[in-house]
Amino acid sequence: MRTGPTKQEKTTEIYFDEKDPTIFIRTHNTDLKNRLTAYSRKHPAVCKLTDVDPDTGCKEFE
Repeated sequence: MRTGPTKQEKTTEIYFDEKDPTIFIRTHNTDLKNRLTAYSRKHPAVCKLTDVDPDTGCKEFE
C-alpha cells in the first residue's frame, strides 16, 4: 500500500509580489530541494530554509 502524496499532489509553489523583494518557495521536487538546501547553506544571508514537512517531504525556503 502506498502512502504520502501522489505525483500530482507534489507541487512547487513560488510566491512573490512587486512590493516585497522576498520570494517564498515551497517544493516537493527533490532536485530543487537539494539545490536550494545547498544554496541556503552557502549563502545564509540570502536564502534560508524556513520549514520542513517530514510527512510529505516538502521544504519551504525564503
